[in-house]
Amino acid sequence: MAARGVAIVGAGAFGLTHATAIDAHPELELRAVVGSTTESAARLADRFGVLHGGLDDVLADPSIDGVIIATPHATHLDLARRTLEAGKHVLVEKPLAVTTEECDALLAAEKTSAGRGMVGHLMRWAPAHRLARHLLDQGVVGDVVAAESRRVIPWNWAHRRPWHRSAAQGGGMWMVQGVHVLDQLCWLLDAWPDRIVGRSETRFHPEQDADDYGTALARFGTVPVSVTIAGIRQGATEIYTQITGTEATMRVSHRGDLFVDSGGGWEQHASQTADQWERTLRGELDAFAGVILGRSTGPDFAYGRHIVAAVEGVRRSQRSGRWEAIG
Repeated sequence: MAARGVAIVGAGAFGLTHATAIDAHPELELRAVVGSTTESAARLADRFGVLHGGLDDVLADPSIDGVIIATPHATHLDLARRTLEAGKHVLVEKPLAVTTEECDALLAAEKTSAGRGMVGHLMRWAPAHRLARHLLDQGVVGDVVAAESRRVIPWNWAHRRPWHRSAAQGGGMWMVQGVHVLDQLCWLLDAWPDRIVGRSETRFHPEQDADDYGTALARFGTVPVSVTIAGIRQGATEIYTQITGTEATMRVSHRGDLFVDSGGGWEQHASQTADQWERTLRGELDAFAGVILGRSTGPDFAYGRHIVAAVEGVRRSQRSGRWEAIG
């Protein structure tokens, strides 16, 4: 079967990451690049020997079956909706949109489109996370009784784009990093939280209006889950998810390490590998190829809306001081 044509909208660092992964994929072929400027699009397109132009050109090209949107969060609604209206499949990098209202607009557009939508919540394809989910499904930890996730990173304010620092444009820790945490918990626990209480604050960088710190406690059925996210000024990165069950405790880190303690100390089940990032991206593209070919689905728009709804629940809780339902 001939490779399916794909275009990338977004010629920044993640656009390059996607282009490199597509170039190595057996079922997808990069056909065009759209950038915020002609110069950025031309640089990326020339590197891979493909065309560059505007989104209208891409949407009118019958050789292009799918579009990957890797642009600032506030642009997702317009770009994804136009792509669906043109009848093409679309992969939107996380988060799906800035608000649940925008997510609803994309769900409505998908209903009348020949194209299908997918959200790039890609950490589920990281090798250590896939193994962790397998072990959980096998009952290695027993019945899950609690979980926690912590994501503390240097925010690198001076190197952040202006939209990263703007709440109105979908920036801040909850939308940039917190959505990763929520997705990982949903994926690993194979469950969805129905209530949440938490905070969203600007604690370390008063020069920006977007949040850089957050905490939350969510209920996944009867399982309590705690979350801490922080974009600190300086210090060490600490990213892990820990799940405690009746038989063991499991911890998986962003570096690709996976440990299980059944009472005799931590036993390592996975460690960092040189190709883990490539394998993660390959998993995401395999899923998108499945969407294009009609054989499978990745995280769909309804799922992406759930993640955004959880962030909105945190912000409502910040104002109300109470538990909030996740709608």
